[in-house]
Amino acid sequence: MKKGVELFDYVFLLRPTLFFPVWTYFLAGQSGGARTQRGSIEFFHSVHALWLMAAVSMLMGSVFILNQIRDVETDRRNRKLFLLANGILPLRHATWEAAILAAASMAIAFWTDPLFGMGFVSLFLIAGILYNYPPTAWKNHPIFGIFVNGAGSMLVYDIGWVSGEANNPFHFRCSRTPRPWSPYS
Repeated sequence: MKKGVELFDYVFLLRPTLFFPVWTYFLAGQSGGARTQRGSIEFFHSVHALWLMAAVSMLMGSVFILNQIRDVETDRRNRKLFLLANGILPLRHATWEAAILAAASMAIAFWTDPLFGMGFVSLFLIAGILYNYPPTAWKNHPIFGIFVNGAGSMLVYDIGWVSGEANNPFHFRCSRTPRPWSPYS
């Protein structure tokens, strides 16, 4: 197989179609945070908000890879998610990709703001580790599985919300001063 085509396998291992709900929750949160501060919708009022959206995408891509690594045997039996199940990509490479993405996303989050960094660590622990791996393996329990998906969605929304608040005391790197919010504006 050609080297350029093989690189796309690593992109599709991230399950990019699952990013649309992640982006939707992030942008909805950002819209809410921006609206409460400025009275109007304004996406990406700072470059850091773009970095955070990219970082959330990387973190969730890492979580999706961890889920595929954990489910490789059931995926093989059910003939789905074939990149790892059929051995097209080695598990070692998938593990490295997940680790690099998680580390890079958390580095961006902590660089932007410690509050975001803690949110990213929480999201990774809940959606990546506690959901997939023993002793919790919450994906195998219906109530806990629903809880994890709801908590993960809420964290992504909250990260978006805080990134939309320009005068948040924790968001110290915003580039401009917002106008005060008023219900009459």
